[in-house]
Amino acid sequence: MASNLVAAFARRKRAAALFTPGASLVGCEIVVIDDSRDRELADAEEAIIVLRPGDDPGEFERRLVGLRPAWRRPPARYALNQLDARQVAHRVGLRRLRQQLGPRLMEPAIHFDATAPRFPPESQPAADVLALSRLLVPPRSSRDAR
Repeated sequence: MASNLVAAFARRKRAAALFTPGASLVGCEIVVIDDSRDRELADAEEAIIVLRPGDDPGEFERRLVGLRPAWRRPPARYALNQLDARQVAHRVGLRRLRQQLGPRLMEPAIHFDATAPRFPPESQPAADVLALSRLLVPPRSSRDAR
């Protein structure tokens, strides 16, 4: 999902990059960390945790509390990835996550696509990721909103 999110920001003409240790991020306004290490997670301005329908957010919450004492930063928000609404277990998982996380579970969920991780730009998951990018970094202008 991280590379698709960077691509969505690029489609909106925003300077985004996938974090790589030692890489220069000069001129980059958005850095997406895919496989976070504790230091990056502790230093991040905001943490967006990507879950799948069966995941337990509690384990991520415990890790964040240890890394970000007293929540000196905003609480993590969550994005749901690979939701297949045809599966009962996924619908049940979505309801459970909505109850547990409330407004911290961002909408829309990223729908399942068999072509993942590189789905076509016209697919539903691509539209979902683009909508998520707008939620994370609001459009600067009406052109950026597309």
